[in-house]
Amino acid sequence: MGLYEFVPVPESDDGSDVAPDAETLNFDELDVGATYNVVISQASGLYRYDLGDRYRVVDMVGKLPRLEFAERAGFGSSFTGEKLTESDIHEAVRRACGESFSARQLFTCVPVWGTPPGYTVVLEWTGEIGLSQQTMAEHIEDQLQKLNIEYAEKRRTHRLTALELLTVRPGTFAVLEEKRRLAGASASQLKHYWIQRNDDLLQRLQSAGMSSWVVS
Repeated sequence: MGLYEFVPVPESDDGSDVAPDAETLNFDELDVGATYNVVISQASGLYRYDLGDRYRVVDMVGKLPRLEFAERAGFGSSFTGEKLTESDIHEAVRRACGESFSARQLFTCVPVWGTPPGYTVVLEWTGEIGLSQQTMAEHIEDQLQKLNIEYAEKRRTHRLTALELLTVRPGTFAVLEEKRRLAGASASQLKHYWIQRNDDLLQRLQSAGMSSWVVS
């Protein structure tokens, strides 16, 4: 048995944890399109525990909200002060895909050190996207600049390189996850993130012999 409570993510979000005295909402008080922190209490002993996960309400089924994972609170990347969040990346790709976007679409953003540094989005490429890869990369870059003014400023002043897109075959992330599971990774380590902390993912693609999975 468990009780789930929801705390709205403020517009001026700085990634902070939920305050102990934060007012919460019940499931029937949520708004479609809004994003919430999730707080749980369970009979096993947890009381008002902040999961650290954020969920977006995508629609309502009767009086029940249908949620999709949005991001980890405070989880992001910043080379030069751009402070990219998982929400920034997810929303940029969603907008770039347009009507072809699916909640099952898997992708992630990888920070890549360089002079200057930049980001590579690794995206499982399907025929439903309906765009050329170059156009898709430009669309994601454009949307990311609209969503994050600091990222746009760093791009304008050439402190960050243009976003690159690496497209891979559907199922790539599942294969990488299974390889890590067999190597002893825990469930928490296998959680999918919209932003990576480093470029290990690119190295795993190469070392796993999956360069042939890249869609040209």
